[in-house]
Amino acid sequence: MTTLILVHGACHGGWCWDRLVPHLEAKGLRVLAPDLPDLPLTEKDPIARWGEIVAEMAEREAQNDRVVVVGHSRGGVVISTAAEKVPDAIGGLIYLAASLLPDRQTMTGAWRAFTDQPAIWVSPDAEGLSFTITEGVYHRLFCPMSDAETAAWGEARLRPEPIASFTTPIRTSAENFGRAPRAYIETTRDLIIPLAFQRSMQAALPCGQVATLESDHLPFFAMPERLADVLASLAGGGTGGVG
Repeated sequence: MTTLILVHGACHGGWCWDRLVPHLEAKGLRVLAPDLPDLPLTEKDPIARWGEIVAEMAEREAQNDRVVVVGHSRGGVVISTAAEKVPDAIGGLIYLAASLLPDRQTMTGAWRAFTDQPAIWVSPDAEGLSFTITEGVYHRLFCPMSDAETAAWGEARLRPEPIASFTTPIRTSAENFGRAPRAYIETTRDLIIPLAFQRSMQAALPCGQVATLESDHLPFFAMPERLADVLASLAGGGTGGVG
């Protein structure tokens, strides 16, 4: 059996996958969707901390199953970090509209290399220690393809996280992270990580398989059945999959 570990993005939690998980399980996949823990807002390297948690989970699950790790948005750097720590435990990495960064890059640095426009959805606190998603933009920017009720449900569950998750460099190597097969799921109507940005990251770190969804940034809200089809295909290994 294949176990999928779903790693959520910035300011979200494991709840964001709730609509997707039943569709994956119906395809015979075992699914884990952990809440990455809240960390002190002064945490200097939250990505390393979260990466260690995902690595420990992958190592434990790999004793019985093949493990594929999926990262959404900021979750991309978390799964890269996990693969660096336990390359033998991870059979594949799937980046869902996610940050796919080379060694020593930061998410802020990658964004600034792509555009000089500010990320208007990020609202830092007064001390510059944490950030939240800007009030009032969630439905318009993150999930415009979902209904207002779904958007309100998600927005009510958002939480702040240390700003260091965007400003601390990722640390990976070809010897460890580079061993895991990679796949990318593009979202063509994405207003948070635009398609051109997604493709610039793929150009720097090519993926063995690429799938494309006509979706906004949150396809697990907008099209969970279709996303499950794509994830199941990519997670299957062999032709058309990772691993």
